[in-house]
Amino acid sequence: ANSADIFRQVQPEGVIDPSTQPVQALANPFESTYGTIDWLFERNRTRFGVGAGYFQEDYELTDAFNRDRLSYRLLAGRELSRAFGVNAVVTYSDESYDELDREFAETMADVSLDWRFGRRVYASLTYRWIERSDDLTPANEFDESQIWLLFGYTRSGQGSRIGGPMLTAIGQGGR
Repeated sequence: ANSADIFRQVQPEGVIDPSTQPVQALANPFESTYGTIDWLFERNRTRFGVGAGYFQEDYELTDAFNRDRLSYRLLAGRELSRAFGVNAVVTYSDESYDELDREFAETMADVSLDWRFGRRVYASLTYRWIERSDDLTPANEFDESQIWLLFGYTRSGQGSRIGGPMLTAIGQGGR
């Protein structure tokens, strides 16, 4: 595997995700082993979900970039009407490097408002807060706020479901 292949794999299928993907841009080939588990409860106009994932990368040419990453997710969403919904997703990731004796932690929280303008056209306004910590170099730590406005069109009509891009990606629903 290489970084481009992993980047392609972590992009949610059928959903545009503007967030930074957890990929190291290296020319060193590596083996990626991962497993994820998600549970999503949907009833009427409400959904809740939890998920966890474990990711391991072993590099062939040097062990300096070998890493393990744990990720946890919690989500909730509610359709307030047939055309309007609100969603929240919180993700925590812990990343450790074997040889470098270094650890990073990242917390990301999204809140989105979603509108459906018809069977095929939708929009989503998302506020995202990110905090990253580094146990070795405090200069690498940051807090960031982002606002995303996403307009979408789907030919299949499945985009008519209110759920937001992040909630849809985690819940594996169609968009």
